[in-house]
Amino acid sequence: MNSRIPQLILILLLISLIGGVQAAVPVANFAGNVTNGTSPLSVLFTDSSTNTPTGWAWYFGDEIFTPSSFYRVALTIPPEVGGNSYIQMAVLADGTVLISGGGNSTHVHHSTATSSDGGATWSVVNDSYVNRYNGGIFALSDGSVIQSGGTNYGPYANKFNTSFRSTNKGVTWVTQSTVPGWDKRDQFGYATLPDDSIYIIGGYSNIYLNDVWRSTDKAVTWTEVNSSIFPSGRIFGQNSVTGMPNGKIVVVGGDTGSIQNDVRVSSDQGATWSIVNTSAFPYARYYNSLVCLPDNTLVISGGYGNNGAWVKNNETWISKDIGVTWQMVNASSGYSVAYAYGVNMASGRDGSVYLFPAYGSSPDYIPPYQLYKWNTATSTAQNPTHTFTGAGQLWNITQVAFNADGYNITKKSNYISTPPVASFTPVTSTGTSPLGVTFTDTSTNTPTAWNWTIEGKVAGNTTKYLNASTAQNPSFTFLEGNFTISLGAGNAAGYNVSAQKSWVNVSSGVTLPIVQWITDKTTVLFPGRIYFNDTSLNTPTQWNWSFGDGTWYNTTSASLGLNKSYQYVKRGVWVANLTVGNSAGTNTSVSKGKSIRVIGYQGMELPEEPAATPTIWDQLNFLFRQLVDLIYCIFSGTICGSNQAQVLES
Repeated sequence: MNSRIPQLILILLLISLIGGVQAAVPVANFAGNVTNGTSPLSVLFTDSSTNTPTGWAWYFGDEIFTPSSFYRVALTIPPEVGGNSYIQMAVLADGTVLISGGGNSTHVHHSTATSSDGGATWSVVNDSYVNRYNGGIFALSDGSVIQSGGTNYGPYANKFNTSFRSTNKGVTWVTQSTVPGWDKRDQFGYATLPDDSIYIIGGYSNIYLNDVWRSTDKAVTWTEVNSSIFPSGRIFGQNSVTGMPNGKIVVVGGDTGSIQNDVRVSSDQGATWSIVNTSAFPYARYYNSLVCLPDNTLVISGGYGNNGAWVKNNETWISKDIGVTWQMVNASSGYSVAYAYGVNMASGRDGSVYLFPAYGSSPDYIPPYQLYKWNTATSTAQNPTHTFTGAGQLWNITQVAFNADGYNITKKSNYISTPPVASFTPVTSTGTSPLGVTFTDTSTNTPTAWNWTIEGKVAGNTTKYLNASTAQNPSFTFLEGNFTISLGAGNAAGYNVSAQKSWVNVSSGVTLPIVQWITDKTTVLFPGRIYFNDTSLNTPTQWNWSFGDGTWYNTTSASLGLNKSYQYVKRGVWVANLTVGNSAGTNTSVSKGKSIRVIGYQGMELPEEPAATPTIWDQLNFLFRQLVDLIYCIFSGTICGSNQAQVLES
C-alpha cells in the first residue's frame, strides 16, 4: 500500500495542475472583405477567432437602439431570490446569470440561484449564503464571482466589509477577506475592469462615504486609490457605476443628501476623475442601474427622482461617448413603471442586458418575481454581412467571441469608412491664352475639404503648385503651356486623390502668318530701286527679305520689316522672296518668289538715295537713263514700265 502513495500523490498533483490550467477562452478576431468604399457599402465579415468559439455578438458602430425594449424572459424567479429587493445580479464568463441575496420588508434572503439558458429557467444552487443585501458583486474572467459588503435587515442591521468568492457558480462561497481596510458599508457603487481589478466607490456607513478602493487579487487585499472622489460622500441605492471594456470607470449620479445628475469618468483605475457631464438627464434620479455593452455603449434604466414631483421612471438611456451625451432610446422600456424604483441590471458577454425590477410598491415592496432581457447585439452570426449607409463616415467594429470557457472582445476602430472618391470635370480643356477654365467637383461620398493641384508642363518650367485652391469648384486662368490638374478630396472618413490627371492645353493665341507682299514695280532701269511692302496676314513679328541677287535683310522691327527699299546694282532677272514668322511655331516661314528685272546701261551708278533737291546733272542723267531704257525696250521687245503685282501664298 505504501508503494502506491507516491503514485497517488503524483496523480493528485496532475489533477491539480490540470484544474489550474487556464481554460481555452476564445481570442476574437475577424476581417472584412472590404474596408472602404461608396455608401451604401456592403461588407462581409469573416470570423477568424481562435480556440473554437461557439457564439458571437457583433456591433457595427451604427446601432441606434431605437425603439429598444426589454422583454420579459422569465415569468417566475424562485421566491428565495425573486421576491427580494436590492439583489446582487451578475452574468458570469460562461453566460450563466446569477442572482444572490437581497431582502424585502420582512427579512433578508441568503439564497443564490442561477440560469444557464438566458434567464428562462432558474435553479437555487445555495440556500445558506450569508444573508445580506445592497452589496457589490463582481464577475471575473476566470468564471468566478465575488460578493462584497452589504447589510442585513432590521432595527439593528449590521453593515459588512467582508468578501466571498465562488468558483462553482454560487454553489459554495469562500471568504476572501474579513479586514480589507475599507469601512463596512452598503449602497456603494462597484465595478469590474477587463483586467479583473475590482472597485468599491462611496456608499453608506452611518455617514456618506467618498472613497475609492481597488483589489487586484480577487478581493484578498484592497488599496485606497482615492479618498475624496466627490465634493462630499454619496450613496447609489442600486449600482449606477460600471467598468467599461476600454478600461474606464463611469459613475452616474447618486445621492449626497440631494440627488445628483452628473457623470464622472476615471481613465486610471479610479485614481483621478473627470466630470464629463453636469446635467446628464432632464432631472436628477437615483436607484437606477448602469451597465456597459461590449462596444463601450453605456446603458442606464429606471430610477426615482423629482420632476416637479417625486416620480418613478422606466426610461432607458444610452451614451456612445463615455457619458458625455445621452440619448433616450425608450420612454417605457417594457417593464412596469411600478417596479422602476431600484431596478438592477447586468450585461452579458453576448450583449444581452438583464433587468430585475428589484423594488415593488407599498405596502410590502415585493418585486414581481420576473426577469427582463434586452438583446443589444446587431448580429449573432459567425460571418455576418452588414450594409453601412452614410457618406464620409467611420465605423468601429466590435466582435465578441465566446464558448463554455469564457469570452473575448476585440474592437477595431475606424475599420470601415466611406471616404471620398475624388473626381472632377472637365477631363480636358484646350484653348488660346489667356484661357479661363472652371473645374467642377464630382467626388462621391460627400467630401468636406478639397485640395486642387496644378503642375506646369511648360518647357523649362516644371514647378508644382500645391494647394492651388481649396474651393470646391474653382476657376483658374491659364497662360500658354500644358498643365496637369488633380484633386484631393477629404472628409472625416479619409482622403483621396483623383485617379485622373486632366490636361489643360493652352496655345499662345497666335496663328501662322500667311505671306503676301507687293512692289512698286517689277522692272527697273539700272541702277534702279524697288520698294517692297509686306501685306502678310496674322501679324508676323519677324521678316527675312531675300532680294534674289544674294542680298538678305533680316529684322524683327515692324517699322523696318514692313516696308523696305532696295537698289539693284546688277542687271539681270532676280527672284525676290519674303519669309515671315511669329510665335506660332519654331522656324515657321512661308515664302513665294517674285521676278525683278533690272535693265539698262551699267556703266553709271547713282547714289543709293536721291538728293532731296535734284541738280541739273541729276535731271540730265535721269533723262539719259530713261532714253536708254526706251531704246532697249524697243529693240528687245520687252514691255517696260511700272507694275504693282500682289503675290499671295496660303
